[in-house]
Amino acid sequence: MVLRESHPDYRPPVAGEQYCYGRGRLCFASVTACEWTGGCGVPATDASDEEDLGSFDRFEVHGDRYTIEGDFGRIEVVAGPPSLELMVR
Repeated sequence: MVLRESHPDYRPPVAGEQYCYGRGRLCFASVTACEWTGGCGVPATDASDEEDLGSFDRFEVHGDRYTIEGDFGRIEVVAGPPSLELMVR
């Protein structure tokens, strides 16, 4: 994910990068249903040779149903509210 200058973990971008990137995880509690469809097949590889599933193009919330879409496809989750875990570089 891209961290903006206003974020407490922001650091100037490293050489060769345009932004300050942080690795993160979107976690859902109490999942009762999950469906993952579509996608581009083989994940991309980022500058550090790690698998990169891309970014969200859409994130919608309708009660306890969450829809996330991007290069990775479409994920529909029925769950409690998500939390974001940031793992700063």
